Amino acid sequence: MRQRGVSLVEILVSMTLGLFLLLGLTTFMANTLVSDSRTMLMSRLDQEMRSAMILMVREVRRSGYWGNPSLALGPWTGAGAGTAYANPFAAVTASGGCIQFRYDKNHNAIADATEFFGFLRTGTGVIQMYGGTGVGNCAGGAGWNDLTDGRNSNVTALSFSLLPATPAFVSGTSGPNMRVRYVTIQLTAQSRADATITQSLKETVKLENDLFCPTATLC
Repeated sequence: MRQRGVSLVEILVSMTLGLFLLLGLTTFMANTLVSDSRTMLMSRLDQEMRSAMILMVREVRRSGYWGNPSLALGPWTGAGAGTAYANPFAAVTASGGCIQFRYDKNHNAIADATEFFGFLRTGTGVIQMYGGTGVGNCAGGAGWNDLTDGRNSNVTALSFSLLPATPAFVSGTSGPNMRVRYVTIQLTAQSRADATITQSLKETVKLENDLFCPTATLC
């Protein structure tokens, strides 16, 4: 009895079908890898930017904190008394991509030389944090340390806007007054590995320590 094998045509058809299946599987796997890689980059960028924003918000909120204020700087027995009263930690300077402020970190009620803080965006797209002696230079340099990783993210924009509210006077429209302040922080960043992956965040922070002025001069 004659036995008939597989013909050349059948072999070619089988090989062609196999190649199509292999091509489809390869394309599917490649797309999956690309999607997974993009998801990972998005997650990394989101986590890093949110962590940076949380830290900036937490620190900026503490601006002006004066632990156990020294009454020697202006003895007073009620609102408006003691015209020499002045908070040495009150100043907040926000200009473009840099903010500088002070607070009583060690709670000793003394404005120590090391209690200066700030944040800025460098020209290389990195957010830096300042904590050192004297006012830091908004151009960067000594005392500034990286808060974000420039190898993974590129912060394309960072801005700080100080929004002083209308002062609340103790009586009428002059004399002792209290001023509530807000700082709006906005940042935009992109992944170094894929510039199409971006993140934008915005937070408005109420400074917990309102400014008090015992005289008619506005804080």
